[in-house]
Amino acid sequence: MSNHICCLRFKSLESRDIDGIWLKLTDNLTSTVLGTVFKPPSNSNVFDNFYTVLEKVWTKYRHVVIMGDLNADITRSENGEIVSTHGKKLLRTLQLFNYSVVNYQPTRVTATSSCWCTLR
Repeated sequence: MSNHICCLRFKSLESRDIDGIWLKLTDNLTSTVLGTVFKPPSNSNVFDNFYTVLEKVWTKYRHVVIMGDLNADITRSENGEIVSTHGKKLLRTLQLFNYSVVNYQPTRVTATSSCWCTLR
């Protein structure tokens, strides 16, 4: 059994629209891609680039963890519908790659907003 993890940074997955770092962690024969991302609240056109990044990762790696803050509210209204446009775009993008949200609870709540952050 190995007692270390190899790490490789994927600079090719990083973009100007989404702040973050993408790493491939390898222990023995298992590789996991870890993405830590932040979408500035003022950038509403980020999801096209996020789709491109996810497409690159999805075609090559089975184990992927994405975490961070994409400033997209995915809380649901009383009828179960996601109200936020960014939230709808984000969930549509994730569903295309069969990724799922692990945490549906807001991770930041203020008087005027709430956001979430954990994906898998």
